[in-house]
Amino acid sequence: MSSIVGSIGRRVIEIVADEFGRDPSEISRRTAFIGDLGADTVDMAELITVFRDELRVKIPSEKANTIATVGEAIDCITELLARDRTS
Repeated sequence: MSSIVGSIGRRVIEIVADEFGRDPSEISRRTAFIGDLGADTVDMAELITVFRDELRVKIPSEKANTIATVGEAIDCITELLARDRTS
């Protein structure tokens, strides 16, 4: 895992832990927002906003609606940031 991907992953986990009142050690790539963290659609919309503000990444709603796990969020954000850097 590259250092950029690793740092994005760590930051996403920190944000998720903070937003859901969990210790970061309880969050992994496999953590499901709905099943494991009890998120609902409002929670997910708020989380996407925090990602936008904290990581400076705009996640299109069609992408945001498909994110079910922390790993999927990390992958999506990493992909979008990489695309922004090459544009």
